[in-house]
Amino acid sequence: MATLSTLVDGQGLPNSLDSQHIGFISNRLQLIIPPENAKPLQMRKPSRKALSRRGRGALKVFLDLPLDVIFEALSYLEPLDLLTLARLSKEFRALFMSRSSLSVWRRVLNQVPGLPECPRDLTEPQYASLVFEKFCMACGSNHGVINVDYRRRLRMCVTCFKNNTITGHCLISEYGQFAQNIFPLLPCSGEDIDDNMDDSDKYYIYLDSTFFKPEAELMLAALDERTDEPCDTAQLSTFMENESLNALCMITEGISIALWHAQKGLEAIIDAYDTIESRYQKIMAEIGLLGWNPAYFPEDSDEEFEEWEKYLRQPKEFSKRGWNMIRPKMEGIYLRCRRRRQIDSLFRRVTEVYFHRRVVQPDETRITMPGCADLVDDPFLEEFLDQKHAGCTDEEILAFVDDKLCNNPSGVFIQEVERGLLQQIRLLDVSEEPPFEGLEQARILFLCPCFACQDEHGKSGGLISYPEIIGHLADVYPDRRWSSLYPCIQRDVYIAAGVILETLGLEKNATKDEVNVLGKFVCVCHHHMFSGPLPFEQLVLHVYNEQQWYRDMKLHVAHNMRRVAFDYLLNSHSDHRLPELIRHTTSDDDAETHPRTPLSVPETQSTDVPEDLICSYCYQLTFRDCPIRNETGEYHMRVKHGMESRHEDDVGEPEEVHEAYRSSHRY
Repeated sequence: MATLSTLVDGQGLPNSLDSQHIGFISNRLQLIIPPENAKPLQMRKPSRKALSRRGRGALKVFLDLPLDVIFEALSYLEPLDLLTLARLSKEFRALFMSRSSLSVWRRVLNQVPGLPECPRDLTEPQYASLVFEKFCMACGSNHGVINVDYRRRLRMCVTCFKNNTITGHCLISEYGQFAQNIFPLLPCSGEDIDDNMDDSDKYYIYLDSTFFKPEAELMLAALDERTDEPCDTAQLSTFMENESLNALCMITEGISIALWHAQKGLEAIIDAYDTIESRYQKIMAEIGLLGWNPAYFPEDSDEEFEEWEKYLRQPKEFSKRGWNMIRPKMEGIYLRCRRRRQIDSLFRRVTEVYFHRRVVQPDETRITMPGCADLVDDPFLEEFLDQKHAGCTDEEILAFVDDKLCNNPSGVFIQEVERGLLQQIRLLDVSEEPPFEGLEQARILFLCPCFACQDEHGKSGGLISYPEIIGHLADVYPDRRWSSLYPCIQRDVYIAAGVILETLGLEKNATKDEVNVLGKFVCVCHHHMFSGPLPFEQLVLHVYNEQQWYRDMKLHVAHNMRRVAFDYLLNSHSDHRLPELIRHTTSDDDAETHPRTPLSVPETQSTDVPEDLICSYCYQLTFRDCPIRNETGEYHMRVKHGMESRHEDDVGEPEEVHEAYRSSHRY
């Protein structure tokens, strides 16, 4: 079956002009195995237009020229151009594949800088096709990955390479150990073999190498025939020696061609880089003449950066015509980036002024003002940036901030905040509660875990009402948007606040104003952080923390301790106990409305103890270390476990409590 290799098989041109041995396989390209679905190549019938009298006349006139004139003219072509001409017509093929054209092929190949001489096993047209053409020799495809193996003189796609090559392992598997005799007789791809290597090392290298399958099969058949027939041992030895030298010569020539190809590729990369750099410098010079400011050029983060770089850094020579074509597009990119940079710069100036002006506003105004990062959604600011981005004075910025952002805000931010918070509250599954009416209710408290609240109220954070939560987060995180700080309202906080309101004699849906009329409140449990008159938010936080501790302990009680757990766990701030603990006070100056003499520390216990202590009761119930401070030990034992006094072994260092539990159980 014919393949594309027959187009360059050099029929009519001798494989070599000398008498050196080049192997018993004279034309390896005809051995290539085409794909199973490949169709025999047929010459395409020329169209009527191609066979016009004018066309035939032009070719006839050219071919009628003296051969020395034709060959002299064609000797200035590139090898690929000469191959194209050879396939133009039967007449051209006959001319360029004849012995008389050998000098033309050699001149054309010699003009390629650094190209090694034509291998002895190839004709000059075959050599030119192997080095300069890109299609697969088996299927003719030029798509996908086309691999070239100069040692075996093959150029194929991945699929055809698999069909035409075989590894040493497969040869041994199919033909037995006899196949190892042909390993040195064939060119192969793989690790280079050194003459100083042991035979075993060479053998394993050959096993991992790949061979041209049709060539290996022919060599096996030839060697088997010479081995079976009675012949002179010297003749067999000469045959193997000649084939081995031929294979070594092919490998050496292939390595030389591969090195030239790699060098050519490196030179092409260097030339392309030089072309790109030259083009870049010339375009930048043209941009400089236009007066464009480099500060406004696209950066990596800009969406136009890739397109901008594509115009700047192409492996094409700079030309005025090309510059005139890309200049309008680059100018559009430049103008968009300049406008964006100017708007960003003006926005930073506005937010800096806004930050300082916001701080000096009255509390009732400041708590509803968004942070600096949320100004991007303000319609007034958007209009101001669009109109003044090209140039704006500090006085204009100050006047705009005072007039539009501080005194007469658009209200868009507050509307969005209220809409999101209302939707969050409506998702609370509290069906027994009265219908929700608005954010002005006192029980609408948001848990804020910011570092400031944790420092003041503990790791759980603080509770803040609306709209104070807006100003609080804007003060703590001025550079972050509200959407990234979105505070949450806990269902347990919501319920606890409602119960406290009822305990104080108010409705669950009472407003903040109704609660503020009562003044501040006190809890008689005497927690060291909530001992004085407390605002309503602090009171709710205290009750929530105590109830949350009880729920957490119930959840983690060990299985073998559940029977006695509730004898030692006290829900001190449960709903039915709140009336005994909380009440309101009208004196903001009273540090302790209901003083209680604290229980004394046992005399046998030193006051100089470490702070990282744990409760032995909590550990025995849950097998967890619940850290407490020494000064809160009495409160913990009285409120959490219902103990009237604190004993020496109730609280201790973790190692001591663990050892005491292992040695003996309290219960």
